[in-house]
Amino acid sequence: MKSASIEAHNIWKEAGRPSQGDIHRLMRQAKLAYKNAIRAADTDADLAVSNNLHEYLMQKDIISFWKSWQNKFSKQKHSPVIDGSCDGHIIVQKFAYYFKSVCSTDPSLSESRDTTKQSIVDYMSQHVHCTLFTVETVDKCLRSMKLGKAAGLDWKLCN
Repeated sequence: MKSASIEAHNIWKEAGRPSQGDIHRLMRQAKLAYKNAIRAADTDADLAVSNNLHEYLMQKDIISFWKSWQNKFSKQKHSPVIDGSCDGHIIVQKFAYYFKSVCSTDPSLSESRDTTKQSIVDYMSQHVHCTLFTVETVDKCLRSMKLGKAAGLDWKLCN
Protein backbone atom coordinates (compact mmCIF):
# COMPACT_ATOMS: atom_id res chain seq x y z
CA MET A 1 0.00 0.00 0.00
CA LYS A 2 2.78 2.41 0.95
CA SER A 3 4.91 1.52 -2.07
CA ALA A 4 1.91 2.01 -4.39
CA SER A 5 1.32 5.45 -2.87
CA ILE A 6 5.00 6.38 -3.24
CA GLU A 7 5.06 5.14 -6.84
CA ALA A 8 1.91 7.11 -7.74
CA HIS A 9 3.40 10.20 -6.10
CA ASN A 10 6.65 9.83 -8.06
CA ILE A 11 4.73 9.46 -11.34
CA TRP A 12 2.72 12.56 -10.47
CA LYS A 13 5.95 14.52 -9.75
CA GLU A 14 7.56 13.35 -13.01
CA ALA A 15 4.45 14.46 -14.92
CA GLY A 16 4.95 18.02 -13.64
CA ARG A 17 2.58 17.84 -10.64
CA PRO A 18 -0.69 18.30 -12.51
CA SER A 19 -3.58 19.63 -10.45
CA GLN A 20 -6.18 17.70 -12.43
CA GLY A 21 -6.49 14.77 -14.82
CA ASP A 22 -5.93 11.02 -14.60
CA ILE A 23 -2.42 11.18 -13.09
CA HIS A 24 -3.61 13.55 -10.36
CA ARG A 25 -6.64 11.35 -9.68
CA LEU A 26 -4.45 8.19 -9.41
CA MET A 27 -2.04 9.96 -7.02
CA ARG A 28 -4.92 11.18 -4.81
CA GLN A 29 -6.57 7.73 -4.80
CA ALA A 30 -3.31 6.00 -3.83
CA LYS A 31 -2.67 8.59 -1.10
CA LEU A 32 -6.22 8.25 0.22
CA ALA A 33 -6.05 4.45 0.19
CA TYR A 34 -2.76 4.56 2.13
CA LYS A 35 -4.14 7.00 4.73
CA ASN A 36 -7.28 4.89 5.13
CA ALA A 37 -5.16 1.76 5.61
CA ILE A 38 -3.16 3.50 8.34
CA ARG A 39 -6.35 4.71 10.03
CA ALA A 40 -7.92 1.22 9.83
CA ALA A 41 -4.81 -0.41 11.28
CA ASP A 42 -4.80 2.11 14.13
CA THR A 43 -8.49 1.47 14.83
CA ASP A 44 -7.96 -2.30 14.72
CA ALA A 45 -5.09 -2.02 17.18
CA ASP A 46 -7.24 0.06 19.56
CA LEU A 47 -10.10 -2.45 19.26
CA ALA A 48 -7.74 -5.36 19.91
CA VAL A 49 -6.47 -3.68 23.08
CA SER A 50 -10.01 -2.81 24.12
CA ASN A 51 -11.14 -6.40 23.51
CA ASN A 52 -8.16 -7.76 25.45
CA LEU A 53 -8.91 -5.47 28.38
CA HIS A 54 -12.56 -6.52 28.31
CA GLU A 55 -11.66 -10.21 28.20
CA TYR A 56 -9.20 -9.87 31.09
CA LEU A 57 -11.85 -8.12 33.16
CA MET A 58 -14.46 -10.75 32.31
CA GLN A 59 -12.03 -13.51 33.31
CA LYS A 60 -11.05 -11.51 36.43
CA ASP A 61 -7.41 -11.73 35.34
CA ILE A 62 -6.32 -8.51 37.00
CA ILE A 63 -2.59 -9.02 36.45
CA SER A 64 -2.98 -9.43 32.68
CA PHE A 65 -5.45 -6.53 32.62
CA TRP A 66 -2.96 -4.12 34.20
CA LYS A 67 -0.08 -5.38 32.06
CA SER A 68 -2.15 -4.74 28.93
CA TRP A 69 -3.26 -1.34 30.27
CA GLN A 70 0.29 -0.26 31.02
CA ASN A 71 1.54 -1.43 27.62
CA LYS A 72 -1.09 0.68 25.89
CA PHE A 73 -1.49 3.76 28.07
CA SER A 74 1.56 4.28 30.28
CA LYS A 75 4.32 6.57 29.14
CA GLN A 76 7.90 5.43 28.93
CA LYS A 77 9.98 6.45 31.90
CA HIS A 78 13.05 8.33 30.84
CA SER A 79 16.15 8.06 32.95
CA PRO A 80 16.82 11.31 34.77
CA VAL A 81 19.76 13.42 33.73
CA ILE A 82 21.25 15.10 36.75
CA ASP A 83 24.27 17.31 36.40
CA GLY A 84 24.99 15.80 32.98
CA SER A 85 24.85 12.15 34.13
CA CYS A 86 22.15 9.56 33.55
CA ASP A 87 23.89 6.57 35.15
CA GLY A 88 22.21 5.73 38.45
CA HIS A 89 25.44 4.98 40.31
CA ILE A 90 27.06 8.26 39.29
CA ILE A 91 23.92 10.20 40.25
CA VAL A 92 23.91 8.55 43.68
CA GLN A 93 27.59 9.42 44.17
CA LYS A 94 26.98 13.05 43.19
CA PHE A 95 23.95 13.19 45.48
CA ALA A 96 25.94 11.77 48.41
CA TYR A 97 28.87 14.13 47.77
CA TYR A 98 26.57 17.16 47.63
CA PHE A 99 24.78 16.36 50.88
CA LYS A 100 28.01 15.42 52.60
CA SER A 101 29.38 18.85 51.75
CA VAL A 102 26.18 20.63 52.84
CA CYS A 103 25.48 18.69 56.03
CA SER A 104 28.71 19.33 57.85
CA THR A 105 29.33 18.21 61.41
CA ASP A 106 31.51 21.24 62.13
CA PRO A 107 31.12 22.10 65.87
CA SER A 108 30.67 25.83 65.16
CA LEU A 109 27.73 25.01 62.89
CA SER A 110 26.29 22.72 65.55
CA GLU A 111 26.19 25.61 68.03
CA SER A 112 24.48 27.85 65.48
CA ARG A 113 21.94 25.13 64.74
CA ASP A 114 21.19 24.64 68.44
CA THR A 115 20.80 28.40 68.94
CA THR A 116 18.41 28.65 65.98
CA LYS A 117 16.42 25.67 67.22
CA GLN A 118 16.10 27.17 70.70
CA SER A 119 14.97 30.53 69.32
CA ILE A 120 12.26 28.77 67.29
CA VAL A 121 11.09 26.87 70.38
CA ASP A 122 11.02 30.11 72.40
CA TYR A 123 9.02 31.91 69.71
CA MET A 124 6.56 29.04 69.42
CA SER A 125 5.97 28.93 73.17
CA GLN A 126 5.34 32.69 73.35
CA HIS A 127 3.37 33.40 70.18
CA VAL A 128 1.77 30.25 68.89
CA HIS A 129 -1.12 28.86 70.90
CA CYS A 130 -2.29 25.57 69.56
CA THR A 131 -3.98 22.64 71.15
CA LEU A 132 -2.39 19.30 70.48
CA PHE A 133 -4.64 16.50 69.44
CA THR A 134 -4.62 13.03 70.86
CA VAL A 135 -5.06 9.60 69.36
CA GLU A 136 -8.54 9.54 70.80
CA THR A 137 -9.45 12.78 68.99
CA VAL A 138 -8.19 11.41 65.69
CA ASP A 139 -10.06 8.14 66.28
CA LYS A 140 -13.28 10.02 67.08
CA CYS A 141 -12.98 12.11 63.91
CA LEU A 142 -12.25 9.11 61.71
CA ARG A 143 -15.19 7.15 63.12
CA SER A 144 -17.58 10.07 62.60
CA MET A 145 -16.71 10.35 58.90
CA LYS A 146 -19.14 8.94 56.40
CA LEU A 147 -17.75 6.27 54.12
CA GLY A 148 -17.10 7.33 50.55
CA LYS A 149 -17.49 11.03 51.30
CA ALA A 150 -14.89 13.74 50.82
CA ALA A 151 -14.38 16.82 52.95
CA GLY A 152 -16.64 19.75 52.20
CA LEU A 153 -15.64 23.18 50.98
CA ASP A 154 -14.66 24.12 54.54
CA TRP A 155 -12.45 20.98 54.73
CA LYS A 156 -14.23 19.83 57.90
CA LEU A 157 -13.98 16.11 58.36
CA CYS A 158 -15.55 15.88 61.82
CA ASN A 159 -19.05 16.78 62.97
